[in-house]
Amino acid sequence: MSNKARRRKKRQPRILKIGLSLILILIVALIGLLGYEKIRSAAPSGKVTSLNAAKYDKTSSWVSTWAASPVDMGNHNYTGTIRNLLITDVSGTAFRLNFTNTFGNGGLQIEDAYIGIADAKGNIIGQNVPITFQGKSATTIAQGKELLSDTIKLTVPARTRLAVTFYTPKAIEQTGHWLANETSYITVGTNQATDSNTQGWLETPSWWFIDSLDVQASDTGTTKTIVSLGDSLTDGFHSTNEGRYTDTLMNRMNSQKGNEWSLVNEGITGNQVLKDSPTNVAKNTYFGQSALSRLDRDVFNRPALKDIILLEGVNDINTGASANKIIEGYKKIINQAHTSGVRVIAGTIPPFKGYPTWSVKKEKVRQKVNHWILTSGAFDGTVDFSKVLVASGNLEELNPSYDSGDHLHPNNAGYKAMGNAVNLSLFK
Repeated sequence: MSNKARRRKKRQPRILKIGLSLILILIVALIGLLGYEKIRSAAPSGKVTSLNAAKYDKTSSWVSTWAASPVDMGNHNYTGTIRNLLITDVSGTAFRLNFTNTFGNGGLQIEDAYIGIADAKGNIIGQNVPITFQGKSATTIAQGKELLSDTIKLTVPARTRLAVTFYTPKAIEQTGHWLANETSYITVGTNQATDSNTQGWLETPSWWFIDSLDVQASDTGTTKTIVSLGDSLTDGFHSTNEGRYTDTLMNRMNSQKGNEWSLVNEGITGNQVLKDSPTNVAKNTYFGQSALSRLDRDVFNRPALKDIILLEGVNDINTGASANKIIEGYKKIINQAHTSGVRVIAGTIPPFKGYPTWSVKKEKVRQKVNHWILTSGAFDGTVDFSKVLVASGNLEELNPSYDSGDHLHPNNAGYKAMGNAVNLSLFK
């Protein structure tokens, strides 16, 4: 979607449900200057070097159980304690976290890191287990790097909320994921990593400085990872309360397949197949590197990877890309996946007539791309999301029952219909 269109939308607040005085404190602490604006392109290489290459050993017993594609979140002059809340896909007894400083402009200092089961308010339920890095409780992650934690012994059932808490004493350019669809918590300037509850903490709708969680699954050696790669339709823009289509799909998988599959969400709102998008803090746009640029980092680096669900292209259409260019991008993804022994299942692009950037010309591009997805035979499987979401009698518009109101993004009912439309037999 275009920046112009996004400016017409009401921006989501970064900190919710707190008093006016706390809002003012947070603005000063996180931004430093009122009216601050910064536009920064993605890292030149588009790649990140892990400090622990063993993470990606395909013969290991590790499985990816949660992930979030990192983007440049800008320089907010922030120090304090972060408590990221995330939900695991599969059960296990040992975990490891990947911390990321992909877009940092200096070393990321991490101190007093913990992980524990938590409720929706970030209150720890039971034990809060220390996270170490080569046996130490503190570490510094170099600019543009990632770091894998030591193995963490913790027994966790499937679909469980975890709190990842740590203190960051030094302000740098921040790496995170803007649209978490899960409220996390922060403090400003203080180290409260050992707090068992979040009373007095501030809310944030984003994840910070972590991009994946791996698990030694209960069914070691048999659980496989599926990566959902996409834009806001995968990221779940306008969904609430674990309402993304991948949440519905993972709940179905867990109910019918047990620990056989883990489905991690690598969607970025505003993302494109073909072009990187610069972060613009003032405009609240964090669209990230293109799908092609981030394949290695966000997809092929996931342990036990077996399948990709690809649902992306509407933002390419909205920024003027031709059907042939988008299809060319799809082919590159397919080729790289098949070279790595990974299958690709593609979803058709849903209709968006009524959205401010829609035009007859763009509709023709969407239909041409969807026709190729369904008939080319290039993919290992397809899901016709467009057919699921269209209005009766008008193939160019979303079904009003599934429309969030902007005529592009589904509501919770629409995302649920998408998750229910995926045939589980596609995953072998």
